[in-house]
Amino acid sequence: MPAGRSTGRANSVMIGARIGHKGVMQFTKRLREPVASGAVTCSVRIWRRPHVKVGGRYRVGAGAIEVTSIRQIELSDITPALARKSGFAGVVDLLKIAKHGPGENVYLIEFTYAAD
Repeated sequence: MPAGRSTGRANSVMIGARIGHKGVMQFTKRLREPVASGAVTCSVRIWRRPHVKVGGRYRVGAGAIEVTSIRQIELSDITPALARKSGFAGVVDLLKIAKHGPGENVYLIEFTYAAD
């Protein structure tokens, strides 16, 4: 699916396609600016398996994020502080968005943003 195209979820928008690869990172629409400004530097995802790689670059607007780390964590590791660092008001808010498909593994993905 091309970057910028809706995923069918009313509160999500795909804002990053892996440069030179078919992989993607999706963020809620309200996180687009905080990611691009560098205010949000991590994301929690619930997947079957990781969909990104360390060192992977994913297009985000006029720039790209580069994944600096990915590690599997427990659901209980998602604290209010981690939720806020990820751009959400709290854990419940984050969990409403974090699950992508039938996955049950929780991943913490950290990244940096670089303008083109």
